[in-house]
Amino acid sequence: MAVPARLAVALLILLLAAVTTSTASAALPIVPANADFDFHNGQVTAVNKPPNAIPTAELFDICNIPESPGSFARISASGALSGNCDETTETTFQIHRIQRHQGTLSGQVDAETGVVTWQYSSSYSNVYPDTGTFDNISYVLTGTKTLSTFGGWSGTANYSLTRQCNNGCTRNYSYTGTIQYTVGTDVAITPVNIPKPASINFVYTSQQLTWSSTRPAFADAADDLLFICDEPDVPDVFVALVPSGSVFGECNAINQLGPTLTESVAGHMTGTVDFDTGLLTWQYVSTVSYVHHPSGKKGATAITFSGANQIGSNLQVTGTASYSLARTCTSPIANDCDQQVYAYTGTFKYNATVAAVTTADLSIDHIEVVQVVQDASNTIPLVAEKATIARVFVKSSNPVLGATVTLKANKSGAPESIDDNIVYASSKLSRSDITQSGEFILPIPWTNGALQLEAEVQPPEGVTDSSQANNKKTVSVTFQARQTLEIDYIKVCRKLPSDAQPLCPHGDVNDMELFAQGVFPIAEDDLTYRRIVTPVWIYEHPLDTAADENAFLVALRKRYDFAESNPGVTRSYADQVLAWLPEGLSIDKGAADPKWYDPAGKGHVLYIQKAADLTLELALQAAIAHEVAHNLGRRHPNREPSGCGAVDPGTDWTNPTATIGELGLWVAEKQLMLPTSGDLMSYCSQRWISPYTYKKLFEANFFESAAQAVQPAAETNAIVISGSAKADGSAGTLDPAYIVTTEGTSLPASNPQGNHCLRFTGAGPQTDFCFNLTFKTSEDGDTLTQEAFSLKVALPTGVTRVALRRGATELAAIQASAAAPAVNITAPADGSTWTGQRTITWTGTDGDSNALTYSVFYSADGGVSWFPIAVDATTPTLSLNTDQLQGSTNAMFRVVATDGLKTTTDTTGPITVGTPRLWGDVTCDGALDAGDALRLLRASSGLSLSTSPSCFATGAPVTIATVRGELPWGDVDCTASIDPGDALAVIRALAGITATPPAGCPSAGSSTVATPRPPDL
Repeated sequence: MAVPARLAVALLILLLAAVTTSTASAALPIVPANADFDFHNGQVTAVNKPPNAIPTAELFDICNIPESPGSFARISASGALSGNCDETTETTFQIHRIQRHQGTLSGQVDAETGVVTWQYSSSYSNVYPDTGTFDNISYVLTGTKTLSTFGGWSGTANYSLTRQCNNGCTRNYSYTGTIQYTVGTDVAITPVNIPKPASINFVYTSQQLTWSSTRPAFADAADDLLFICDEPDVPDVFVALVPSGSVFGECNAINQLGPTLTESVAGHMTGTVDFDTGLLTWQYVSTVSYVHHPSGKKGATAITFSGANQIGSNLQVTGTASYSLARTCTSPIANDCDQQVYAYTGTFKYNATVAAVTTADLSIDHIEVVQVVQDASNTIPLVAEKATIARVFVKSSNPVLGATVTLKANKSGAPESIDDNIVYASSKLSRSDITQSGEFILPIPWTNGALQLEAEVQPPEGVTDSSQANNKKTVSVTFQARQTLEIDYIKVCRKLPSDAQPLCPHGDVNDMELFAQGVFPIAEDDLTYRRIVTPVWIYEHPLDTAADENAFLVALRKRYDFAESNPGVTRSYADQVLAWLPEGLSIDKGAADPKWYDPAGKGHVLYIQKAADLTLELALQAAIAHEVAHNLGRRHPNREPSGCGAVDPGTDWTNPTATIGELGLWVAEKQLMLPTSGDLMSYCSQRWISPYTYKKLFEANFFESAAQAVQPAAETNAIVISGSAKADGSAGTLDPAYIVTTEGTSLPASNPQGNHCLRFTGAGPQTDFCFNLTFKTSEDGDTLTQEAFSLKVALPTGVTRVALRRGATELAAIQASAAAPAVNITAPADGSTWTGQRTITWTGTDGDSNALTYSVFYSADGGVSWFPIAVDATTPTLSLNTDQLQGSTNAMFRVVATDGLKTTTDTTGPITVGTPRLWGDVTCDGALDAGDALRLLRASSGLSLSTSPSCFATGAPVTIATVRGELPWGDVDCTASIDPGDALAVIRALAGITATPPAGCPSAGSSTVATPRPPDL
C-alpha cells in the first residue's frame, strides 16, 4: 500500500479544492480543540501470520497516554490536524516487559465539505530484559471521513503493519483492520479575523549575515543574498494567498548583465497561513544560473529561504529567516566560482501588502483534454469512457485571484455544465503547475464520440475585465472505443528438494492493476485484474540463471496453451496471465514473453517478483504495465543514460531520449507527471507513458500489432509440445506431447525463415512447422546456451512421428506407439462433496509399457472452461487444498495422460467443492431472514459482530462459485463492499421483489458455494 504517495496526492486535491473557495472566511462544522481517537473494536485479516501473532492485540489505540486519555490530537481553526504521542510503560506481570509507543498524526479538515483526511504513523517496541529478546512493530493508518455537525465520525481505516522480532516471530507480516473511533467536541475554537490578501509582496529590505563554512575570498555575501523575486515587470507582487491559507508563487526572470553575461532566475514559493494563530510558514527555493558568452562557461547558485513568522492585521511581517546557499560551476568564469559549498544565515525584513488589482484583461488561453498524456494542441487520441480531465488555462494582464471558469458541453441536446472552478490568473502560464488551470473532471457520458467543450472566464467581484472578446474558447475532441484487457494472476512458490518449506510471494497482490489502468488506453471498467482460483503453483525447479528464467516462462506459456484448449470457449485464461514469484530470486525481477523478441513466444504471459516492502507497491504496479506492454509489442527505448539501463539494440523507439517528453497526468490521483519522467518502457524509478508508447498501444488496440486480428478457428486437433535446443545446434530434446482439441483461437503459422522446425510424418504428407529461437532472454537479452520452447500448433492428419530439426540435422524425435494409454480417475467419485485437503487419484496403463506423463485440470462451470492445476506430473496422485479452488456445485476434474504422442483423457464430476450456502445468509443459519439484513446493517455501520466458527466473518474475503475472484462475505449485490445496499437486497428478496444481479452475481437466497480466500503461504 503506497500510503505516503496517495496521501500527498490527497493533500494536493485539498489544496485545489481550497483554490475554488470564496475569499470569505470558511466556517468549519464544529471544530474541537482536541481530537479523541479512541479505538473501540477491530476486525483484522492477517497476511503471512506466524502462529504466535495475535492480530487483535496489535491493533492498538492510536494513542493511549494515560495522562491524556485519547485526547492528544489538535485540530486548529484552519482545519489542520496534528498530534504526537510518546509513551513508555514497564510491566512485570507474568513477564518483565518495557514498552514504548511513538506516533505522529497529521491531516486536514476541508472547511467547505467537512472531509477529514488523516494519517497516523506509529512505531511500537517491546523489550524483554530477562531474555534479551525484542520485537518491533511499525504501522500506518489512513482514513478519509466526513466530520458531522456533532463532531463525531466512525468508519474503516486502512491499516498496514510490519513486525520484526527475535523471539520466534521472524517474518514480516501485515494486517488490515476495521476500526471505530470518535472525535471529541468539548472545546470549540473561533477563527481569528486575519485579513486574507489576494497576494503578498515579499521585499527584502535589510540584512545581517554570517557564514557557517569557509567563505571563498571572492564571495560577496551581499550579492548572494538575492531578492526573493526581482522581476521588473512583476513589481514585487507574485505570491498568491488563497482563502484556505495556502501560499504559492513562481518567479522567472532573465537578466542581461552586460554584453557577455546572461543571468536566469527561477524560484518557487510555498507556504501556509494558520488563521487561528496568524502564523505564516513559508519556503522559497531559487536557482540562479549564468552563462558567459561566447565561451559558454556556466555557473549556478541554489538558494533556499524558509521562515515562520506572525502576520498581523496590518499585514506587516518582520522576522528572521534561515538562508542557505550553495554554488557550483561546470567551468569557472574568471575566479567567480571554485566549487566550494558555503552557507549564510540572514536576518532581514520584508512586508506583505494587498495587491490592488481593479482592472485586468482576462482570457482563455487554451483547453487541454487529458486522460494520460496530452499536448497543448490535443493531438494525443482519447479513449471512450476513460476518466478525463479538461484543463482550462486562463491568462490575465494583471494577477487576479478568484476568476470564475465555467465549462459547458452540448452532449444530450441541451447545454450541460460542470461546477465552476475558481483560478489564479496571471500573465504567465505554466502547464506543469496544476494550480495554473481550472481542472474539470468530465462526466463519463460525455466521453463517447464527438464532444465540443466551451470554456468561459469571468472576473471576481471588484475587478473590471477590460475586454470580454477573449473570455470564451471552444475545443472539439473525439473519444474512440478500445478493446478490453484482462489480467489473471496466480501465485507461484519455488520448492527445491533441498528446501524445507516452499519459498512463496508474501503479502497482498490485490489492486495491482491501478497503474496500468492509469496509463493504458482503456476505458475505466475495461481492465480486469483477478486471481485464477486454482491452488498455488509449486514450481520444483531452480530460478537462478537466465536459462532458469527462460524455462519458467516456457512452463507458464505451456499452461496458457492448455487453458486455451477448450472446445466452444475462446480461452479460459485472460488475455494476460501474470505469475507472482517470491522476491530474492537471481533471475530478472520481471519478464514477459513477447512475440517480437522470440517468435516462439505467446505474447500472453509474464512474471513479477513480489516485493514484501509495502513502499514498493507502485513500482510493482508499474512493472506489470511494463511487462504487459512488452507482450503488446512495446520495446525498451535503448537511450542511455535516460533509459536507466533499459537497452534493446533492435528497438523501434524513435525519440532522442527515454523520457516522456510531454506533460502527463494520472487522472485518478490528480498527479502531474513531468516531461523528464522516464517512459513506461524504461527502467527509471519515476516513469509514466510517453505519447509515442501511448499512441502505439492505442493504434494496436491491445493486440501485438495494429495489423493483427484474432481469427476464430473451427474445432481442430492441435499438439502441445515442448522441448529445448542448444545454441550450437549439437542437441535438442522433445517432451511428451499432448493432443488437444481447440476451437475459437488462432494457431500460429509456420515461419519459413525459422532456424528450427518440427517435422510431422505419418499417413499424410510430410509437414514442417518452423520457428525461430533467439537464444537470448526477452527482458535483458542475456545469452542462452540452450533455449526451451513450448508450442501449440495444428496437428496434421495421420501423424505418427514428430522430429525437432535444425536445418538438415535432426536433434530429437518422438515416435507414436501402437497402443494408446488408458487412464481412470478413482477419486473423487461423481456426486461427492470435497472440502479442505484432498487427494485426486487415478490409474494409468499403457499397452506398450511406455512411461506415462499426466496433466490435471479443474472446471468450476461443468466443463465449459478448464484450468491446469498440474502439468507434466509423473505420479498418479495430486494432493490439493480445495479451499484454494473456486467453489462450485458443478465442479469437475480431468486427467490427461500421454505416452509421448498418443493422449487419453478421463473426467469425473460433477461434484461439489466447498459448502453450499444460501446467498445472503450471512448468519449461516440456513435461512434468508431479517436477521441477515440486520447483521449487514450493523456491519456497514462498523459495529462489532461475533462470528460462529462454522460461518465466515461478515466482510471476510471469500471466493464465490459464480465469480472469478473474491468478494467480501455478505456482499449480496456484488459491489465489492459491505454497505446498506446489501441489506436492501436481502429485504427486497424477502418481500418477493425480483432483481437482476450483476453478471456472475448470485440472486439473494439462491444456493451457491463460498470458500475462504486461500491463505498466503
